[in-house]
Amino acid sequence: MAGSARDVAIDIESDDDIAALFVVERTKIAAPGLGGGTAGGLGFVTINGKTIDNRRPQFVRGGDRIVLGTPGGGGFGSANLRSTADRERDQKMGYLER
Repeated sequence: MAGSARDVAIDIESDDDIAALFVVERTKIAAPGLGGGTAGGLGFVTINGKTIDNRRPQFVRGGDRIVLGTPGGGGFGSANLRSTADRERDQKMGYLER
């Protein structure tokens, strides 16, 4: 079972151009799982729906939307060793991939 990722949207309201640098990790290599757990997800950064190279400065302006996708952590232990009820609850809560 891997950790839950979250997306954060930032809408730019400035009338001026803004230089932004995104210092993020786990965009290329996911966190590994342990003890049979699955790997976590990958993080990402988009501006207006386009994936950007987060290693380079970006410029945004009013009306732009930045989305930061945080990576999920690696899981611990095989989900198949959990009871059916626990796996169904985990899936309903979004803890497991379908």
